[in-house]
Amino acid sequence: MRFLTWNIQGGGGSRVPSIVHEIARLRPDVVGLTEVRFANLEPLRQALNHAGFDYIETTCSAGNANSVLLASKIALTRIDNPIAHDQERWLPVEIESRDVKVLCVHIPGGTDNKFGADGVGISGKKRKELLWDEVIRFARRHKSEKAVILGDFNTGLPEDAQGTPFVLSDYIRILRSEKYIDTWRQLNPSAREFTWYTKRKSKETSESEDYNGFRLDYIYVSPTLREAIRDSRHIHEVRRNKISDHAIVVTDLTLGALQDQPRSLPQAPPLSAHTANPRTPSPQVPSQSGPPGTPSGPPDAGRESQSDSFVAALMKARIPAENHDFIRRFTTAIGIAEFRAVERADKPYVIAVRRDGLPDLHIFYGYTTGFTSKEEIVAVAGGGVGCAPSSRKGTWYVKHPINQVRPSGKRSQSVTREAKMCHCGMQLSVTGVCSNCD
Repeated sequence: MRFLTWNIQGGGGSRVPSIVHEIARLRPDVVGLTEVRFANLEPLRQALNHAGFDYIETTCSAGNANSVLLASKIALTRIDNPIAHDQERWLPVEIESRDVKVLCVHIPGGTDNKFGADGVGISGKKRKELLWDEVIRFARRHKSEKAVILGDFNTGLPEDAQGTPFVLSDYIRILRSEKYIDTWRQLNPSAREFTWYTKRKSKETSESEDYNGFRLDYIYVSPTLREAIRDSRHIHEVRRNKISDHAIVVTDLTLGALQDQPRSLPQAPPLSAHTANPRTPSPQVPSQSGPPGTPSGPPDAGRESQSDSFVAALMKARIPAENHDFIRRFTTAIGIAEFRAVERADKPYVIAVRRDGLPDLHIFYGYTTGFTSKEEIVAVAGGGVGCAPSSRKGTWYVKHPINQVRPSGKRSQSVTREAKMCHCGMQLSVTGVCSNCD
């Protein structure tokens, strides 16, 4: 059974397709994500669902707090174990079919203070102390059971730091004194690797470069699982390729089921042509609610990706997440060989190539064209949906739930206001302020 943990940096932003692509490539059974943000939660959830993670629990709610998320291919249920503070950073679940408890946690850094304008609040060190106390309680409570504790600990021992020593590193020693095992260190007793680096400007190139490394991200297991550890490693390429500022940690445990057959961890390849650039903001897109059909100019004009995943293609074409389930339903019923995003500045869309050789579907912001008949639409999308003959000769279109085609046949002149993306991956406010950096 494969466990993966990853700090996705500021909620992921425009990097969500790349994040989920890397997760899917590693084929984990359970994924613990930290630094999840509400602004990017729905696209992240949709992409994980599409990648086969049918069971998702998260502490993320409205606001901009760093939260945690657990996604699993195996049924899980949340454990009722509330804490008094930093609840969004604490998520315990149980996978009953494997008789294992899993805690995903994001412990604050020593400088992560929470003070109001009046000076009232709590220091980062105290927050860290209180959450570590909860982790130790959880560890002791489940010590004799199968338990996994994973996430961003913002803590470590001296051998896990190149620079300033960690604050409150004794908590790691306490966890070890309870006989919990650091899975990566268990298999790499003398290695020095780091999952996150401070940055400094290069004197030669003036570009940001790695400075001091720290091992912040861990997968610990209870004493009962010591002999179950089969493999554990860091996937550094995702950090080097700027998909996140943290490396991934992956651990394989033998828990006696079919999914526990050995699986090699693939070497991370260079970013493919269709991987989202984490530093490039997505183009602003007008409200595309005009009459359905092929856009003006050649149908494939614009920058066309060679091939995309379902979610990556729809996100590149700026199709609302609220439409994804509806689109997934009819594309699954039809059978699609591949998706390709056509990134036109005026009207991006997705080409969905049918397996049966019939006309491609063209998926736009508010509608999809290319259906062979009204009967086909009813068969794959259900009755009661808006549909009509398309301007593409011999084809029909279907309206999406969001941003439906205007019955007047006139395109709306309104433009959706979209904030730009900060270099850290967070969406800026309309005033240009990044809540993560400013």
